[in-house]
Amino acid sequence: MLPRIHRLSSTEDWRRVHAAGSTVHGRGIVVKVLRSRNAATRFGFSISTKVSKRATVRNRIKRQLRVAAGKYVDSVRSGLDVVFIARTPLVGLSSENMEHEVVQVLKKARVLL
Repeated sequence: MLPRIHRLSSTEDWRRVHAAGSTVHGRGIVVKVLRSRNAATRFGFSISTKVSKRATVRNRIKRQLRVAAGKYVDSVRSGLDVVFIARTPLVGLSSENMEHEVVQVLKKARVLL
């Protein structure tokens, strides 16, 4: 579980990241990144019903993304708001493959140290 300091929870912050954040596309993940006013990097996760109609599938994907992002929270540059948007190719991926996807998209976004 991500510590509270690393969670993006405010509706206003979500809207700001979606409106002004730079977008990077991966195979199954889209990432929006925006410089924040906070010192800590914060993560948000969005999984639409377009990915799966079943809540259990969406919740599993969200948990796997949280765990993967949590492993690399110290390796990401500080002062960023990062929103992960899941896409259909993530359905059925193992945790290791999901973690690989997260690392690839973070590298592509140039936010890893």
